[in-house]
Amino acid sequence: MTNCSGTPKTCAPLWTGAARSTINSSLAVSNGVVYVGSLDRHLYAFDAAGVTGCSGTPKTCAPLWTGVTNG
Repeated sequence: MTNCSGTPKTCAPLWTGAARSTINSSLAVSNGVVYVGSLDRHLYAFDAAGVTGCSGTPKTCAPLWTGVTNG
């Protein structure tokens, strides 16, 4: 972990990502990809390492891909 301090330990994010709507789900991580869902039924996939599609300071990442869910 990086950018952490205090008791209990609190850490700053390594990167952030943009979504079209409010994120309303827990995230899942598999094979280096972070998956999150939004209120408008979109699923977003981001590079967990914050490398692909990421730039700037603070680092912001674009999704690797997005999709619409049926739920």
